[in-house]
Amino acid sequence: IPSYDQSVFADNVRIFHGREIRQVPNAKGGMGFVLQLSHSEDDPEGWTKQEVEGYDGWGHDSGRVWRQGDRLEAEGFADFTKRFGPKAFALHHRFYLHYDAG
Repeated sequence: IPSYDQSVFADNVRIFHGREIRQVPNAKGGMGFVLQLSHSEDDPEGWTKQEVEGYDGWGHDSGRVWRQGDRLEAEGFADFTKRFGPKAFALHHRFYLHYDAG
């Protein structure tokens, strides 16, 4: 990624905030998994204040904080379990939009 840095930066054009959400019962593809992209500012489904403050996406996923739905709702994502199901849990990531040649 050109000019990559270990930060929470997202320009909402090429770099986005989002989440890897697992155990989603109605996810397409049959794997129970979705990728959710969000705007980095003023998005009710975007990263919570606590996710921004604790972001460490350059670390291994096993050592990072996976959030259950009740925690995300307590942090401000009001309808997480309604949207993704009562067993869903998530890990926040930065996503890079690019197009492969060809």
